[in-house]
Amino acid sequence: MLYRTVRIALILALLIVLPSFALAQESAPQTAYYNAEARFGMPVPSGYENQTAGDLTHFSNGIGDIYVLQVNTTDLTAGIRAALERIDPAFVTDPAKSSTVNLANGTWQQAIFTPPGGAIISALAQVYDNRTFVLAYVHNQPDTDTLAVIVESADVQAGITDAIQRFIDPAFAAEPADSTTTANAQGTAIVENRYALEDGQALLAQGSVRGDFTYVVLERGPADGLQAVDDAFFTVLLGFFVTPNTSNYLLLGLAVSAIILLGFAVSLILRHRSLQRDLQTIEQLQRE
Repeated sequence: MLYRTVRIALILALLIVLPSFALAQESAPQTAYYNAEARFGMPVPSGYENQTAGDLTHFSNGIGDIYVLQVNTTDLTAGIRAALERIDPAFVTDPAKSSTVNLANGTWQQAIFTPPGGAIISALAQVYDNRTFVLAYVHNQPDTDTLAVIVESADVQAGITDAIQRFIDPAFAAEPADSTTTANAQGTAIVENRYALEDGQALLAQGSVRGDFTYVVLERGPADGLQAVDDAFFTVLLGFFVTPNTSNYLLLGLAVSAIILLGFAVSLILRHRSLQRDLQTIEQLQRE
């Protein structure tokens, strides 16, 4: 009887501990890259090499660099500045443009930086789990300016115009000299507009509508030096995820299991004492 009770107690404890332990295990969804320590992951974009060092996630294709990292702050502005300082202290400047977008995977603050040296930085930041996660694209080609932005518009042409006016020239109203529409590997329609600027340079705008937002890549420079980054930076952004910290579930499961085991132990002791008294009574009756 005693051993049977012990077995039942152990089985019940396992039934409680195992589900709690499973909840606490932060297994990552299938992805090309996952940072187990920081608990975030994202796909590595096609054509980019993973050059991650330590906790600074870094993808590069020789033309641009994508960085992803977490900062222990809930202040988005401070988080972006701290992230840029980690990437390169020379990048720490005031943003030239900034705005907020509410995407399906959370609210993001986007900012464009133009630090000395010719680099253009597109940064997006989000607060989650008391941390700020920052995604930054750094275009490192001196003859082109490339930035990736998001505007709230379900019309791709209107979204492209809004992005140009908001992040490049508020008075921009030119019609594209050329416009083409293609589809990416996922079947999303990609609109590419080419504009001729007064300074002799070309402006290439690539936009795609996803939900209620237009994802736009703007590139300014010589016509043969432009290259879109839509399938890189936005692939990382839309595929970015953070697994929550569920350690409290594990601790709760262990605490409940300990209480149950303690209760069974006390119950076994009390039953043993009761059986001992019953045995003594029976022996006394036999003697009499």
